[in-house]
Amino acid sequence: RGFRASRSRAVNTPPRLVARTYAVTFDTVAIILSLVFLVLTLDVRGRVRASETKKLQVSEKLFTALEARRQQEQLATITTLAENPTLKAALDTYATESQFSGLAPAQEQSLLDTVIRELDKLAALTAADVLAIVDTNGRVFASAGRRGDHWGLGQHVQLPGAPPTFQGVVALPAGAF
Repeated sequence: RGFRASRSRAVNTPPRLVARTYAVTFDTVAIILSLVFLVLTLDVRGRVRASETKKLQVSEKLFTALEARRQQEQLATITTLAENPTLKAALDTYATESQFSGLAPAQEQSLLDTVIRELDKLAALTAADVLAIVDTNGRVFASAGRRGDHWGLGQHVQLPGAPPTFQGVVALPAGAF
């Protein structure tokens, strides 16, 4: 009846050359894809980092400009306050009247109340937490504002900076101002 195909090893197992070729091709493709993925990952990471750095630099410039503008506005407000004619008149009147030794305590308190009243008006206009007048010895002469009661009359404050400044941070027992 015919011939039967013999079952030899060569027929059942794939040829070694084909298997090796498939293995080498698969490994090569896997390595190339891995390298491409790695290069793309590093490139995207670098681009994102550069983009975010640029955004931060732009934000920094914006905030710096806004802060400079805010400081200019604050300095203009402080200068306006310092040159306020009614406050200057109240302070001049107090200074002139207090130089006389015969000033009664009630009169001195009345003059101080006038200064504080003018300071209260300015604090309301500027919505400042505290407006304080400090004498040359660092003692609070008058204070006003939402937190002005924390600046007790006669309380000694350590002002920042070597020369007297219009603005700064002062630490008091009631908090930092």
